[in-house]
This record gives sequence, C-alpha cells and structure tokens, in this order.
Amino acid sequence: MKHIATLTMIIVGLIFTAPVLAQDATLGGLTIVDPWARATIGKARAGAVYMTIVNNGDSDDRVMAIETPVARKAVIHSIEMSSGVMKMRPTGPVAVNQGGTTALQPGGLHVMLMGLQEPLREGERFPLTLTFEKAGSITLAVTVRHFAAKRSERP
Repeated sequence: MKHIATLTMIIVGLIFTAPVLAQDATLGGLTIVDPWARATIGKARAGAVYMTIVNNGDSDDRVMAIETPVARKAVIHSIEMSSGVMKMRPTGPVAVNQGGTTALQPGGLHVMLMGLQEPLREGERFPLTLTFEKAGSITLAVTVRHFAAKRSERP
C-alpha cells in the first residue's frame, strides 16, 4: 500500500510539472521563445522575466494577465527615460500583432514579479502562466539565469 501511495505521488507530480518541462511553448499561432529570469540578490522582493512572443496566427492578440506561484503579483512593465531618470511603469495589456514579434527584454518591456515568495536562484525553473485575449492561457517554464545576464542565450 505504501508503494502505491508513493507511485501515485510521483505520477501526480509528473502530471503537474509536465507543462514546466518545455523551454519554448506554442499556443495556437503564438510561440513563446526562451522565457528566462535573472537570479535575485539577497532578500530582493522583486524580479523580472523576459521572453519573445512571436505571432504567426491569423489575428492580433494581447497579453491580458500573468500569474506565477513564486510572486504575489506579476505584471508587464515598461522602462522609460524621463528627464535623465529611468522609470518603470505598468503597461496594461500588451499587443502581439499578427505576423509580428513582441520582445520582453532587459531595458524594455518585461514581466515584473512583485512580492517574491523566495529568492530566484540560478539554475532553477518556475512556472509562469500567460493569458492572452484570444489564444487563451499557457504555462511556461521560466529558467533562472545569472543575476547579471543581459539577454537571451539564443542567437
């Protein structure tokens, strides 16, 4: 009986982590490429996630919501320079135009994780769910890279 319980826990664990095993993900005509985050330093309560969203679908779409169990809140922010001061601001829904690419990258649009439950540690992965206006929702595996990473590791 003990072995059955252990086997059941393993199977349930695999079912719930299956969406987290893939690096890139496809939802309808959308492809989410290389989702990654920087490791946080010390007891930082905020982090950032980056990725590229390619829309090969038949219509425009928009990122409407973002959720992750590693943070209290996740929203897309933009970075703007105003009077020599860099400011971050929430953007609201972000367009992913038909035939286009939306890049979330350091120094630009990015997913801001606020109220981190624990530090983001290099080499770990965590789930992040994007909800699109038309395509629906998809859960990604976000890879945590070095705290000084500046861009995607892909060419």
